[in-house]
Amino acid sequence: MVFVLSRDFKVKGFLGTEREPVLYDSLKLSLNEVATYEFEIPLKTRIAQSIELGDYIRIPFSGFELEFRVYRVEDIIRREKIRRVYCVSSASELSKWFVRPVTYSAQSAESIVSSLLQSSPFEVGEIDWMGTRTISFEDYPSTLQALRTVASEFEADITFTVKNGNRVVNLRDRDNRKDSGVILYYKRGIEGIKRTFSLEDVVTALIGLGAQDEDGNRLTFKNVVWDASQGDPVDKPAGQDWVGHPDALQWWSLTRKMADGKIALEHLFGIYEDPEEKDASSLLQKTWNALLKRIEEAVMYEVDISYFPQMKDLWVGDIIHIHDEDLNPPATFSLPILEIEKSIFEEEEVEARVG
Repeated sequence: MVFVLSRDFKVKGFLGTEREPVLYDSLKLSLNEVATYEFEIPLKTRIAQSIELGDYIRIPFSGFELEFRVYRVEDIIRREKIRRVYCVSSASELSKWFVRPVTYSAQSAESIVSSLLQSSPFEVGEIDWMGTRTISFEDYPSTLQALRTVASEFEADITFTVKNGNRVVNLRDRDNRKDSGVILYYKRGIEGIKRTFSLEDVVTALIGLGAQDEDGNRLTFKNVVWDASQGDPVDKPAGQDWVGHPDALQWWSLTRKMADGKIALEHLFGIYEDPEEKDASSLLQKTWNALLKRIEEAVMYEVDISYFPQMKDLWVGDIIHIHDEDLNPPATFSLPILEIEKSIFEEEEVEARVG
């Protein structure tokens, strides 16, 4: 059931009841963008006659709601008289609040977001701990632009929801994206897929650098040992200040012909830095995670997905897995859902795009 509220938050009625049927509806969700919702209802119904510009539409989900504002109404006279209503997330109104020049020095995402939302109609929601950053705003960005900047700096996904009647802004660490458990197979059972390879920024190994000591020396994980046979991701011997990906070495390494005619594979190196990290084991894990991200960025998949049973539980930002047997060795890549378009009232009318 979808709620229709007046500007003073009084319930005008509901969409999708027997007396107030919905002829068509489309909810569009895009990762880190404001959502939109449109629907068509018979013009003769009571709720159609009562909907006005500026009204609110609230759609309940498990544990939260999405709120939209009616910004355009069209009455269409055909065989049936219908009213088409276009709505945009209330978060779009944050483009009409502006941030004065300010610098946030070594502050958490929650602290910065809390400050940015002062005097706005939104509050701080669920925000993961992601360390601290220094962020400056100088050119009077809108609050919406500033929030997107914060999300980008902290490598987080931003959502705008309603919880317990309050509009809230949420930031989720991209490392904490929900794993859907869905596995799709390249060239098998997928309609509409585009795969792009790019070696422009590819690396197969990363050197990790952490905090400086009092003498200016950077922390490394040279003395940390990983043993794949003991459950570690890969082998990393003592004395080595870098970690490499063996499969990526096979896929994209620089090759060199040796004197004996054999071909040697050379790692392509990059640098990972975390100036605040003081623990070598933690630095190694962070460097490995960064390497996995760099490798996934070398192969881009854009997949259009039509309905399957698990679709009803998916959300933008959730992870879907693409298994590609064309690669040698075969590999499975984990990709976020970028867009979802769905009907609230017809479960099987849903499409998604990952990439």
